[in-house]
Amino acid sequence: MNEPFRIPPIDQESAKLALLLFADIMADHCPFFLIDGTLLGAVRDGGFITYDTDIDVGVWSEDFQQPALDALTENGFRVRRQIGPNDRGLSVSLVWKNIYIDVFPFTRGEYFSTDMKMPKIHLRTRLRPFGLAPIEFLGHHFLAPDPPEQYLEDGYGPDWRTPVQNWSYRYSPPNLFVVGGPVSKLRYAIKRWYRLNRLRHRNE
Repeated sequence: MNEPFRIPPIDQESAKLALLLFADIMADHCPFFLIDGTLLGAVRDGGFITYDTDIDVGVWSEDFQQPALDALTENGFRVRRQIGPNDRGLSVSLVWKNIYIDVFPFTRGEYFSTDMKMPKIHLRTRLRPFGLAPIEFLGHHFLAPDPPEQYLEDGYGPDWRTPVQNWSYRYSPPNLFVVGGPVSKLRYAIKRWYRLNRLRHRNE
C-alpha cells in the first residue's frame, strides 16, 4: 500500500523560485495562502521541510477561476492532475520545472473545508474558521491562516511541532473524513488503520 506518485524531496532553491513565480502571477488574479506542509515548514522550521515533496497553497473557492489557471499555464506551469471536484472550486496539481504546487480551494461556512478526489475515494478536510495574515517565509511575505497554530493543530494534531518524516496525506491528518456511503467509509477506515500502523512502526 505505497503512496502513489512517489516524488523525491523538492530542491529548496527551485521551490523558492516556483513559489515566487506563482505569487507574481496570482497577484493579478486572486489571493492565495500557505497551507499544510508548506505552512508547517514556515512556522516550525523557518523554511521548506527538508523531506517535503511539494508546495501546498490554498485559495478561496469562489476566487480561483479559469483565467488564473490559464495565466499560470501560459507562464510555464503545467497541470499535472485535478485533485478536487469542480463543484467545490478549481483544484489542481501544477508542475513547474519538476516542482509540484497543489492548489486547494477552501469552502467557507460553519467550518472551512477542502477536498481531495481520487479514483476510488473522495476525502474532505474539516477546519475551524480562520482569517488570513501575512507571515515571513524565505525572505518574503505570504498570506497564511491566522492563527497558523490553530490550522496546524487541526491538520496535524496537538503534536504538530514534533517532526514526523513518514506521513500520508491520505490517512495521517486527523481532520479527514470520507464523502460517500457506508461502504466507502468502512473501506477507508480499514485502509487508514492499516496504513497508520505501518507509518507508526516506521517512525519509531
